[in-house]
Amino acid sequence: MKGSHAVLLLMALFGWRNATAQGDLFAQDSLRYKIGQMLIFGFYGNTVPEEIKEEIHDYNVGGVLLYRAHQNLSSREQMRDLIADLQASARIPLLIATDQEGGRVSNLNANNGFSSSPTAYAMGLRTSERYSEQIGNEFADWFDEVGLNTDFAPVVDLRLQSNNVIGDRSFSADADTVVLNASWFIDAFRRRNLITALKHFPGHGSSIGDSHAGFTDVTNTWTETELEPFKRLIDAGQADLIMTAHIFNSRIDSLFPATLSYKTLTTLLRDSLGYGGAVITDAMGMRAISDNYGFTEAITLAINAGADILLYNWDDDFQGHRLAPLFIDHVETEVLRGSIARERIEASYRRILRLKQTFIFPSLIMDEKTAAPNLFNLCSFPNPFNARTQICYTLHESEQVSAEIVNILGQPVRRLVQNVQTAGEQRLLWDGKDETGKIVSSGLYFFVLQTEQHGQLVQQSIGLHHIK
Repeated sequence: MKGSHAVLLLMALFGWRNATAQGDLFAQDSLRYKIGQMLIFGFYGNTVPEEIKEEIHDYNVGGVLLYRAHQNLSSREQMRDLIADLQASARIPLLIATDQEGGRVSNLNANNGFSSSPTAYAMGLRTSERYSEQIGNEFADWFDEVGLNTDFAPVVDLRLQSNNVIGDRSFSADADTVVLNASWFIDAFRRRNLITALKHFPGHGSSIGDSHAGFTDVTNTWTETELEPFKRLIDAGQADLIMTAHIFNSRIDSLFPATLSYKTLTTLLRDSLGYGGAVITDAMGMRAISDNYGFTEAITLAINAGADILLYNWDDDFQGHRLAPLFIDHVETEVLRGSIARERIEASYRRILRLKQTFIFPSLIMDEKTAAPNLFNLCSFPNPFNARTQICYTLHESEQVSAEIVNILGQPVRRLVQNVQTAGEQRLLWDGKDETGKIVSSGLYFFVLQTEQHGQLVQQSIGLHHIK
């Protein structure tokens, strides 16, 4: 692991704030807490606005989408800082995602400090494990360096039309070629514990229209062959995450496009193909959805269809209202009135946390009854501070505890606890001094708490801003 990424991991995986700051409304087993994890959105700017940090934290948002077009990705150093800032705002580590397919869909490229890359179609023409893994390894190295952890790629649609919708974003019209190249690409990311997403289910390669622009009907062009790459990669255990298409296919569902279709996402994908992982929608603001369904109507339909994560390009409802509170309020209301089954939320939450546990936070432990992560409830006040700050946390049982202050490089500054503590609330004071009694310089430090739960090491941290 590169040294720069080690710093990011400290700030990212151990940097989120008190998980019960708003009381019971966002307790770890609350409905609202779980709904928040089902949301990913994007925002504009190369730094994180305070309102975005607050929205991520206050509503337990599950992930963030970054785009070059949103001015999120301007240089390597800027990306590292922005992503660390995002993760430090989160209750549970965020999925930090972008589209990096190669060719024209590459948010990391020569314009922001990386390099140009071939299209998927160019990779498919070679059908060379060495070449496809080389491209995948290069992309994965870039992700690892800046702190991105989720790539909305590879495209496993078959190139059955040469139009601009899928076209050269696909490896090939041949399912064998698509599966081979996608498999090599996925393996490169998995070696670095990075997530990939197969897209666009149940197959967008035969479309003539573009679902970005409006209603897209593939009834007369789609064939079952388009399911083959998804089926084979699912069977091989290489489907970490699957993204839906907004296409309409009356042969599968005569009423709804795939993203909103129970017959597509549950009956076909889960029941027939046996997929047990998380499903993410394509961007819900694309006109195939937004032109034909209301904002809240589409949310209800997507969740009931079987979508676990809903993706939005922006953090509003297309009319300037904050997205997270609207999303969570709506879904909570629908659950309470019975329009969405609570088990749908529970199932999605379990899949999302399992995904995060597998790839970005392996020490996360979930309570099987509530599906809540068994994290410490950390708090610090005042923060920022100069003279001293009080740190509080709650232990679920008596256990051996190690707690220390570290600097931004992960270097030890002061050991505060190294003994067995009893269950219940614990409070510590840090006076801003290091082990020698010297007051540390102004800057960002971390309180790192570590115990062993159920035979596994569990860690969590909180950022402390010291002003000398």
